[in-house]
Amino acid sequence: MSDIPSAYWYVDWETDENIDLCPDLPDDWPWCGMAFFWLGWKDWLAARGYTLTLEYRRGKDINPEWIVPPSTAEAQSLPYARRLLGKVKPQEDIKDARPGSKIGYAQDRYHRDIVIKITPFGSEEHRAYQRLLDCTRNAPPNRCCGVLRPVAILEIGSNFAFVAMPRWGDVGHMDAFKTVAQGIQFMRCVLEGLAHLHDNRIVHRDIIDDNMLVNCYNLETRFDLPGAQESLDCHRSATDPSDVHYCLFDFDICHIFPLDAPLQACRRPADEAWAGAPSYQPDDVWRGEHDYDPFAYDVACLGYFLVVWLGSLVSVIPLLAPLFDKMNTHIIADRFTASEAARFFEEIVAQTPQSVLDTPMTMEQQKFWVYHPDLYWSQKPPEFRARWASFRMPPRSWFKQALLRVATNPVGWPVLQCVRTKLRI
Repeated sequence: MSDIPSAYWYVDWETDENIDLCPDLPDDWPWCGMAFFWLGWKDWLAARGYTLTLEYRRGKDINPEWIVPPSTAEAQSLPYARRLLGKVKPQEDIKDARPGSKIGYAQDRYHRDIVIKITPFGSEEHRAYQRLLDCTRNAPPNRCCGVLRPVAILEIGSNFAFVAMPRWGDVGHMDAFKTVAQGIQFMRCVLEGLAHLHDNRIVHRDIIDDNMLVNCYNLETRFDLPGAQESLDCHRSATDPSDVHYCLFDFDICHIFPLDAPLQACRRPADEAWAGAPSYQPDDVWRGEHDYDPFAYDVACLGYFLVVWLGSLVSVIPLLAPLFDKMNTHIIADRFTASEAARFFEEIVAQTPQSVLDTPMTMEQQKFWVYHPDLYWSQKPPEFRARWASFRMPPRSWFKQALLRVATNPVGWPVLQCVRTKLRI
């Protein structure tokens, strides 16, 4: 008799023969029926080297759960992350313990912790993972490129595929960096990650801290929960800053373009710019535009994010001010590409003394600096502002301001959008 509860059988209560092996996705996936789905694929995945950490514990609950497996793997190098041991909260409260999403948890044949994601076959997300996997095959295995790349894509000849990736941890609280070097390393990784995506003509479209990871994790908690940030702080402090890596992930709403497409020629309908979290979106499509540059939009989203959370670093590294303005400028043709931003950043770091990098720093959220860059430029002496005047974001023209006034009017928005769509301007 199977230990799988009867709620997951199709026909009768007697034999395992009626358990649906390798089932299709439930109609309401990823929110309903996923426990049965993962159970049905457990043997198939195990035969390919991935053992799902999904167990049914009789007497505790009627549902199977994701469990915390023993840590038997030796210290791993990139792209794998460091697993932090020790409970921070009771096992009953483990995040995502009950199966109910498109994410599964497993260990590979070397006992390394793996995340397995379901992606619709042939979708933009699936094709993006394929492109990133191709990059992995042509790159040193222990090089972190600022993107969580797959280690395998398991295609089953159906309407979905499994994408296996190393397990990393959430970045925790963004204002918890303790030194300039810690903040700089975070910036280096995410700038490199966006440049890597764009060089491979992948637009992320949802750049927020929830879509960023760090190369350490605790299977029993998130780092942004009470009592857990301390363990992440220890990882950052006990490790050389250059050994702490961050990455972008989650390509649910990404777009991909042909590899030989010029960045400036890549356009998408303006309505698509509103996808993703609105926290750090620029005003590129606030004036009734009919299309937009998604790569430039990505750059500004990351630029806004960095100003809000790491803008305080301008006080000790003045050259971050021109970097931020060139990433966030409303004149899109003058905006840095992701690769230009990453190169300029590396030039900044090369000029920064180690004594500055070692400086203790308290990061303060700067929400208004995004819309008022003069607030951080005003901290710099006049000669610095004069030297970098060409990098400063100019005021918006009266015409742009007038368009915004029309666009914010309930009647003006549909009229403006219709006119600009008809005239293609």
